[in-house]
Amino acid sequence: MAIGGLIRMGKTVFLKNMFASLSLANPNHAHFYLIDLKEEGLEFSEYKKLKQVEKIAETSE
Repeated sequence: MAIGGLIRMGKTVFLKNMFASLSLANPNHAHFYLIDLKEEGLEFSEYKKLKQVEKIAETSE
């Protein structure tokens, strides 16, 4: 799934809510590979601890 849109239109809020919902509802079936294009990878760094997050690619990679 790819999410696109203008700045400050709620893309990150949507994704964070989706991650939380899927992780709680289907913890053994949800696997995430994230691309964090914000500076220093700050938007999704808190999700590194979730077992469902396989990889977070940041702008430095």
